[in-house]
Amino acid sequence: MRKIIALGLAILLLTLFAIPITANALSVTNTSRGIGETSSEELEQFIQTEFAKTHIPGMSVAIVDAGSTMFTGAYGDVRDTRTSFILGSISKSFTAAAIMQLVEQGKVDLDSPFVTYLPEEENADGKTTVKQLLNHTSGIRTYATPQNYKTSAIVAPYVYSNTGYGLLGKIVERVSGMEYGSYIKEHIFEPLSMTRTFVSLQEAKAAGLLADGYRNYFGFMVKQDAPYPDGEIDQWLNLPAGYIISCAEDMGKYLQMYLNQGKGILTPESINTMTSGQVDFMDTYQYGMGWMMDTRAGEMMLFHGGNVENYTTYMHILPERGIAIVVLTNACDLFIANNMVVQLADNIAYKVMGADADEIGTSDYWQNHLLINAALFIVLLIGLLPLLLFKRWRRKNREHISAADIVSLVALHGVLPTLILTIAPILGMPLSVVSGFVPDIFITLLVSSGLLYLTGVLKVGCVAAMRRSR
Repeated sequence: MRKIIALGLAILLLTLFAIPITANALSVTNTSRGIGETSSEELEQFIQTEFAKTHIPGMSVAIVDAGSTMFTGAYGDVRDTRTSFILGSISKSFTAAAIMQLVEQGKVDLDSPFVTYLPEEENADGKTTVKQLLNHTSGIRTYATPQNYKTSAIVAPYVYSNTGYGLLGKIVERVSGMEYGSYIKEHIFEPLSMTRTFVSLQEAKAAGLLADGYRNYFGFMVKQDAPYPDGEIDQWLNLPAGYIISCAEDMGKYLQMYLNQGKGILTPESINTMTSGQVDFMDTYQYGMGWMMDTRAGEMMLFHGGNVENYTTYMHILPERGIAIVVLTNACDLFIANNMVVQLADNIAYKVMGADADEIGTSDYWQNHLLINAALFIVLLIGLLPLLLFKRWRRKNREHISAADIVSLVALHGVLPTLILTIAPILGMPLSVVSGFVPDIFITLLVSSGLLYLTGVLKVGCVAAMRRSR
């Protein structure tokens, strides 16, 4: 039993917290003819083949240069490239663009403490700048909330923060005098003719454009809505950090703005500031402002990914080729399919660049899910076995229960289930995040710990009855 418990916890820890960090980055040259180094037919066949391996219900892709749409595709249950998706953290680049617009107007200073604009923020140290919020060096931890965050008195190491971008959204509101969503619509969406981009779930659904979202349960995609922070910027999951809704067609227009050095939305200097590496992290990766950068196959690549509870997205810019790519999908499978979306998006970029693509394995999806499911089964078994063996335990301890047995009872039915429920928060991931992004793991933890608690109550009842009878 002890070996089973140890093995289950070890496997669970390895799977729960081996979540890779994704990143993204710009200065642009002339566009190339065709779709880089590949033909439309070859690229279409490649995308169809790779998409099938992800087991995601639907996907939309757009590839653009500065003046035209070079390639579009809709796959699975997605009707066309006008179908909208929740963008996830790609939304951060919109927030960064809004801040840079206000910088250009002289209303915001990147090097000023952000409390200059939000003096009511008592959790701030008073020194953390607007720039530090933009490039994730504020010291605000990844899962800190607007209610409990703390900033650093110095330029802290890179730590990805949704709450930091929520604070930036509040700065946009305070300085502009407009609600964040209204500002983004008027100053970015409308000038770029992004007519199918929304800041409200109700608005997107009313327009009949939103793709159904899916969440993964034990390897199976289940159609399911998830909480959406309509207009909210004062919570961990907030609109400026991750909940703008858009489609591949509109995202192509947005990316063309970068390829055209601002297109009147921003100055070339602001584009360069946003897409220049400012902070190093993850080996060769750098973070600018809402964009990440890396050198791939000898070329600079700018990128950013995003995922919420039921959508996963990714975008690239290839500055040397003047080409941009966006991939939008309607599912979240944090450990397996999400990584495949990143791999697929990278592979599309590699195809455009004429570089070797690291193709997704045909059986990778189910092989990896079987490993995770095996770990979850062991965790569930840890909770179930004591209940199945309860009658045997009762017969064994009918006449006498030793001190060692009492210690074992407390450890197995008090300490262990509490550890199962609290190991994620102890390691920095709130249970609300586990519930939202890996619901199958959350269910397993809840059921296993519940069974252990239940069996413990039954055993304590037996011990109490035995003592009364004496």
